Amino acid sequence: RTITIKQGDNGKGFGFSVKNNDIQEHEFSWKLEVDKNFKIKEKCNIEAGEANNWLVQDAGSFTLAKSQALSLPILVKYNIPEGAPICVIAYKLDIKRGEEFYDGAQIYLEIK
Repeated sequence: RTITIKQGDNGKGFGFSVKNNDIQEHEFSWKLEVDKNFKIKEKCNIEAGEANNWLVQDAGSFTLAKSQALSLPILVKYNIPEGAPICVIAYKLDIKRGEEFYDGAQIYLEIK
């Protein structure tokens, strides 16, 4: 998945949903950050911490009953500053059920 956002744009991003495929209720959590394997300094000339700070919210948690999905997707928004480099940054979305990895995705932010 690739999201394209222009320099200076605020409040744009993507949504995702989760379904509990188990027969009992569970607590879920999510976290989004620059992929640790992405060489951001080399490719975009910034530090990962700076790109992570563009996220309006980088983590959250929720409870889902058995076989339940979120009624509304979680919206992840970015605030991209005017001076952001024009490049593509790889972020990693990790979703956990309790303390165990449940699902995830690679998200590419293309700054224009």
